[in-house]
Amino acid sequence: MYKRQTGTGRARGIPRSVYLAVGALILVAIVFGPRLFRRADDTPVFESPAPTALVAVPLTSFPGQELHPALSPDGSRVAFVWAGPEGDNADLYVKQRNSETPLRLTEDPGWVAWPAWAPDGQTLAFVRGTDTGSALCLIPSLGGAVREVHHEDGFIEGLDWSPDGETLAFSAPGEDRFFPGMWFLSLADFEVSRPPLEGYAHTGMFQPRFSPDGSEVAWIGLGPAGRSHLMVAAVDGSGFRSVLKSFAPNQGLAWTPDGRYLMYSSAPNDLFMLWRVPVVGGEPQWIPTPGDFALNPTIATGTGD
Repeated sequence: MYKRQTGTGRARGIPRSVYLAVGALILVAIVFGPRLFRRADDTPVFESPAPTALVAVPLTSFPGQELHPALSPDGSRVAFVWAGPEGDNADLYVKQRNSETPLRLTEDPGWVAWPAWAPDGQTLAFVRGTDTGSALCLIPSLGGAVREVHHEDGFIEGLDWSPDGETLAFSAPGEDRFFPGMWFLSLADFEVSRPPLEGYAHTGMFQPRFSPDGSEVAWIGLGPAGRSHLMVAAVDGSGFRSVLKSFAPNQGLAWTPDGRYLMYSSAPNDLFMLWRVPVVGGEPQWIPTPGDFALNPTIATGTGD
């Protein structure tokens, strides 16, 4: 593992990914034309996959943008970022699935993003904007004091909590302060390390996600000519591979509880829709959802909801 230290730097504007919204409902995609993808072996694939039945469950019905949903491990609660009905400051909220009133966890002058649940559901990690960059923070899921555990000069683009509860994975610029890389923060000693990934030549790593058993990690990688890759590697950086290559932008990534598929949002026709692809590689399958915009999928790790 490579270790690093962060210094001080100037704050920049809020990253584009923070503004990518998710509606209160999963909406229907109605475009059925063929899509162009590339398999892991770089073979072009034109596909109009058969629809897969999906039950849409409304989680919120609040006015304004609701960002970065994250279901609790037992599926009973959803954490999300909301700027309120007037579009004021974005803060972190938690809502019971069958309740109308959300619990506001933060009242922060800066922006917040990327909530991630601890495996026991008692704590949330999230990203908070600061005057000099962004920070990883922890807060009890029922409310309480915010604890900052790590600071970055640049923007943190994605966050996940390992199934054993011991590590946070996040994306942030490397020593060159330009291309985002994947980093691990140990919650035992708050040391930051990076899996070696020897030979990995892509220009960015975003939204890391641990596999259900914690043995692997997936992420969205940006490659040459603007290709967007779905990548998987062992947590020690070995055996990295490309699961999917496409020229379409991807946003949001989740493992199915059985560890066999990656769920993700992609916009092959400038419209974000929900897809899944086998972790071993293969043809992606479009998953119809109610409405016309599906972004940042989230799955309850304990129940599969």
